[in-house]
Amino acid sequence: MRLIALSVLLTVLVKQFVDYQYKTLTREVFQDLDRVSGFLGLVDAATQWLPILVLLALRPILRRWGAGVAVLIFPVSMIVATGALATALTLPVAVFARTTEKMFRYSAERTGREILYVPVPESLRLKAKAYIDVAVEKGLGKVLSAVI
Repeated sequence: MRLIALSVLLTVLVKQFVDYQYKTLTREVFQDLDRVSGFLGLVDAATQWLPILVLLALRPILRRWGAGVAVLIFPVSMIVATGALATALTLPVAVFARTTEKMFRYSAERTGREILYVPVPESLRLKAKAYIDVAVEKGLGKVLSAVI
């Protein structure tokens, strides 16, 4: 359960870092608030369907390699994306990092996390899942992100 909580906390921190860089670079490139919001809306509209593709691809991956691979898809993709962002702090790379985070976070990451709860006894799972989803993800993760 601690490992799940730690992975959730790291996920929130990385998501906030990528989101901050993405929005900051967008603001620097477009400067005018109407153009900034237009660009952000365009990218969001263009990438809304990507998690569906991940979910479609996830089923054969789970069958062939199991839950361990599904759990690792998001961290590995974010290491690549944030590494690219650290190497080249440009708007196209920030869009790539943001799209990668959006594409895998609520598909592969969430599915993998839910699978990790399966072997945990139900009484512990109900308490721990609520704590992790609310206190760690929505509380501690957001506070630490703001501090960083």
